[in-house]
Amino acid sequence: MIDHAHRIHLAISYIHTHFDQDISLADLALAAHFSPYHFHRVFTAIQNETPNDYLRRVRIERAANLLLIYPPFPMQQIALDCGFKSQALFSRAFRSHFGMTASDWRKGEQWVLDGLSYNWRQQSHKNNENISQDSKNCKVSHTDKPIESIPDAQFQAALEAAGNGELPRQISALKIEKMPSYRWVYFWQNGVALEQMFTLWQRVARWGQAHGLTNANSCLVSRMLDNPNVTDHQRCAYAVGLLVDADFKAERNVLVDELTAGQYLVVDFCGTVADSMILAAYVFGYYLPHSQWEFDEKRDGHTLGPIKDPQETLVATTEFTYQFCTPVKKRK
Repeated sequence: MIDHAHRIHLAISYIHTHFDQDISLADLALAAHFSPYHFHRVFTAIQNETPNDYLRRVRIERAANLLLIYPPFPMQQIALDCGFKSQALFSRAFRSHFGMTASDWRKGEQWVLDGLSYNWRQQSHKNNENISQDSKNCKVSHTDKPIESIPDAQFQAALEAAGNGELPRQISALKIEKMPSYRWVYFWQNGVALEQMFTLWQRVARWGQAHGLTNANSCLVSRMLDNPNVTDHQRCAYAVGLLVDADFKAERNVLVDELTAGQYLVVDFCGTVADSMILAAYVFGYYLPHSQWEFDEKRDGHTLGPIKDPQETLVATTEFTYQFCTPVKKRK
């Protein structure tokens, strides 16, 4: 039986790896092991957008991230690096997608996590209990909760303090480490609401138990392909899996990949999902800018951590212990 979602993810991975190159429908169909006609039909049904629309959106959103990660970098170079033939084409596509110019986007206030840029704005709400994004910074209006909610002024103060160099209490260690390549098996989904993420983590834990992969030395891996404050939450691709040995024989419809070797900034962290914003504020707002290292946009980041008991009820206040691994390179 053909697992269509499995094959479509192969095409999605191909897009995220080769978005800066010319990609044809035939290239994507080949990656997914479909005929071009069948691939177009299946991809559109699963993703609710055509392959070409998906590719265009990935390019625009990657450019939006680079505009914030590298403020001095020429906009024309960013456009070319993201697969646009000219800055003019990029500018029109950017305004159409975000409802603002790339220059205005670059001026916004952001924090960065795993190489992805986030814009958070506090607005007036009843009881001041909720935080939402300024609609000017995103064309799509999210009706679900953001992946991490900002609960109060105390959290905002902690976020600001971390960005100004105060080491967050949730961070116990931080170091530059040369990591080897790791093999992992994983599952993926579209959707990164908190409940969706928890459900996927527990699904992977149960699958690991059934295949003898969960013990004291087991390691859960997570990776997000999209920026949930730029991309609609239900379109964000999110992957969770387990590290396995090189000789592990995966089932036919289980995805297998390699975590790229190289230099990483490895942060030992213990906190809630929302607390990861404080981690990011310190790492990207203070530590990296004051070091000889910078984010390496050519490689993907990930998290590594112990597996939670699949029977445990996960809630917003649940604390997780994991390593936050960000690919880095020497600053020029």
